[in-house]
Amino acid sequence: MDLLAAVAQSRKAFEQALAGGVVDTFDDRSLLVYKAIKEYYGIDANATCVDYDIIQDRVFKAHPKHKAIFSAIIERIKEPVSIPNILAEINNAKKQDVKDRLASACTVHGNEEKILQLIEEYKTYVRANDDSCESITVYSGTSVSDILSARSNEHTIFLLPKSLNIAAGNSVLRKHHILFFARPDAGKSTLGINLTAGFLRQKLKVLYVGNEDPPQDIIMRMMTRITNRTEKEVAEDPELTERLLAERDWDKFIFVELTPGTPRELEALMDEHRPDVLIVDQSRNINMKEDNRVMQLEKVEAFIRNLGKQYNALTISFTQAGASAEGKLVLELTDVDYSNTGMAASADLMVGMGTSIEYTQNGERVLTCVKNKMSGGSKEPFKIRMDHRYNRVS
Repeated sequence: MDLLAAVAQSRKAFEQALAGGVVDTFDDRSLLVYKAIKEYYGIDANATCVDYDIIQDRVFKAHPKHKAIFSAIIERIKEPVSIPNILAEINNAKKQDVKDRLASACTVHGNEEKILQLIEEYKTYVRANDDSCESITVYSGTSVSDILSARSNEHTIFLLPKSLNIAAGNSVLRKHHILFFARPDAGKSTLGINLTAGFLRQKLKVLYVGNEDPPQDIIMRMMTRITNRTEKEVAEDPELTERLLAERDWDKFIFVELTPGTPRELEALMDEHRPDVLIVDQSRNINMKEDNRVMQLEKVEAFIRNLGKQYNALTISFTQAGASAEGKLVLELTDVDYSNTGMAASADLMVGMGTSIEYTQNGERVLTCVKNKMSGGSKEPFKIRMDHRYNRVS
């Protein structure tokens, strides 16, 4: 019951319980209340805890003959519990599960790759209980001037096109995580290329991790964007293209192809290159070694966000929108493929890109910030235009 109380009182506990698979420990009636809690968090991505009256009303309507039983459960989960201790118990349970699987894997000859993956998974749970506090930064007695300086124009990162930067409140900083989602072939890579061009203008180093399109295609498209020359013009005068690229900080653009990539590989790349910006196109392909597809998508977004915090970088990931977004201009949180709760929880800014047949023919798209925690940010949809000759978005 304490675990059920924790997930009701803390979104963080809910997400860790969901990711940890410990909800299987609930009895049938507690599981029904848990499902109502999960629905609540799914509808409101910004909710940090549940509204008990709403949960009770939904459970009562679904099971009117058992109001007394569910009323007692809901009254019980209102009682305060120690969230940190319950999170530690969840983590310890997962750590033991990995240890058991690791012990089993070590008995099988030729199982080295699986063993390495389990060791990496085990390390994530060990870090969660690490008493060394290496990942903790304490702010005490911080001055107003220090905070204003950290959020000044000198430290903010500009997003291109300008309309996207305005929607983000002109306040994107390192350690922020941005998630874009759209239907296949809607123009996610074009948007990523255009964002990269903006970062290079600011003399920022960009690590662009691709696992969808052939690397030669992305790199050529990046060249056309940086030099403002079509592919034909690039081919006709490669020497001029080389000079233009050299003048425009081409050496700060690092493209890495992963097939499809693992968290260990991403972390190694960040450690090697130390970029200002990490772009993952697409995050949904990163192999998290998780059987549950929803859990896989949620874990990879959380992992990318944590990489940004660890390496003081802006992180951006691209993923798919589900079938509900087909032909839809203004996307919603529920249009993201598979997960609309855990993935959103990892993002400071979550942007859906919608289109229709007419808009696609005109080179237009609609961006909607379905989640926007940026200071002064907006959730109002706005139109952008794509010029595929130069891979430019305006």
